Amino acid sequence: MPFDYKSATPAQLFEEYDRISKETGCHQYGARKELLHLPGVLQHDEELVAFTSGFLDTSIWLVALTERRIVCLYKSYYAGLKQISIDLDGIESVSCELRLLNASMCILLPHSRWTINKVPRASVVPFTCLVRARVEERRPRSDRFDPLSNAGRLVTIGESVAFNEETPSHQEALAILTKRRDHLALRR
Repeated sequence: MPFDYKSATPAQLFEEYDRISKETGCHQYGARKELLHLPGVLQHDEELVAFTSGFLDTSIWLVALTERRIVCLYKSYYAGLKQISIDLDGIESVSCELRLLNASMCILLPHSRWTINKVPRASVVPFTCLVRARVEERRPRSDRFDPLSNAGRLVTIGESVAFNEETPSHQEALAILTKRRDHLALRR
């Protein structure tokens, strides 16, 4: 039975957050007030998978991963609660960079890029691995790259030769592609 974030007391919430933190290895700093506002942002059937924190622009944001989206929260006294929601279906890639004292995480979307700096070094790798796993689970099998299935539709730019149903086999198509690649390498 999933945890009910909406009706839980703050003590129950922090017990659940500690459990998730121990399970995933993800930690946060400086985002305690955002953790209190997280249940108001989550939908009723949404389950929290992991969370961490980091600098987005010049403020410390909570970065929470659910099974459907990444939620970034920042609570300020002047601007109120700021929220960014990134749907997992729209994520193209997630990467991280480890530095001496902290790390950064980059979320690449089709038309934008979000970089979160000063993420705790201990939690950036587990968090990005969890995001990648959730994105791959949600991605249909047909969207995954398979070079052999795409070889029949490949058009070489220099010769404008198209492989189609008349091409006898994938082996011959790959032989032609290899020959073309070698030819281009010799021209350089």
